[in-house]
Amino acid sequence: MKLQLKHITPYLPWELKVKAEGCNPTILEHDCCSWALDRGYKPILRPLSDLTERINFKGSEFVPEAYLYFEVIGVDNDMYGTFDEFKDNYLDHIKYNISHIPYCIITQLLEWHFNVFNLPKELFIDINTLNQ
Repeated sequence: MKLQLKHITPYLPWELKVKAEGCNPTILEHDCCSWALDRGYKPILRPLSDLTERINFKGSEFVPEAYLYFEVIGVDNDMYGTFDEFKDNYLDHIKYNISHIPYCIITQLLEWHFNVFNLPKELFIDINTLNQ
């Protein structure tokens, strides 16, 4: 698999940071996507395993899977079932095929910079390893 524009452009409205070896992280600009890919820049993303972990995003700490269920889709929506059914039917399937995931969930995961395309480890930088 090769990192392509289709893997990084959906993140652009939410200030995707990229990094190349020996360079500091930088926000990817719309007009520099191809240039960055050609020079080995990789997106800085959260692994999907972070869905169940407490994350810090813009000064707020929360567990993404709980936020998605209780805040994004709302518990009044019978379509998604209980919290456990939501996790089983939607969140567990992201790693296999995002086409069955509701748009409101995908856009939120893109904003939080989750690896929604399930890129292999060599094609992105895990945000959790940046300060190590």
